[in-house]
Amino acid sequence: MMPKPDLIPLTGGYRRAPVMQIGADIFCDTQVIQAEIERRAPTPAARRPPAISAARPLPATPAALAVQCTGWFLAAATILVGAQRAEALYSSRELGLALEAAAPASAALFSVQCYGQSLPYYAGRTLLLVDYRDEFDLGLRQDPAQGIATLAEFASRWRALSDGFAVMPMATRDRLAGEGLPMHEVAHSHDRVLVSR
Repeated sequence: MMPKPDLIPLTGGYRRAPVMQIGADIFCDTQVIQAEIERRAPTPAARRPPAISAARPLPATPAALAVQCTGWFLAAATILVGAQRAEALYSSRELGLALEAAAPASAALFSVQCYGQSLPYYAGRTLLLVDYRDEFDLGLRQDPAQGIATLAEFASRWRALSDGFAVMPMATRDRLAGEGLPMHEVAHSHDRVLVSR
């Protein structure tokens, strides 16, 4: 089926848009339409935009090109350096790789009061959520065994372990250490710490 079956008979087989109808006259093609509109209602010279000559482009001097290229290079370099620095703020890469290297396959892994989206990817394993719901709230309501609801419950399970690793904010580590929970720092990022039992 043609895309515009009612339009084809009016245009004599012309299938492209735009078309314009004024009375009984049909105008096809953008240039023909523009010329007819200009003929019927000319734009006043004061409102007409200045014509740009295609025959005479603006001159580009080597100095202007060098300045423009230097500017583009500096802008790209700034973006790349900034992206690398921002990666450390949002990625759990370093902690995940440290966790993968330090934790044996039998060790329990916890993510306490935080969750880095890239952490399970870099660690190569999933972590049990502790006192954290956020985007996992629906799943944790349907299967509460996939998380630990409170820090107190985590502390009692942590003490019973012979081997375990946890990623948590530094403030949480300080609080739990102040309560006498045994832990040893393995690695840290700007705001999180990886600890072992």
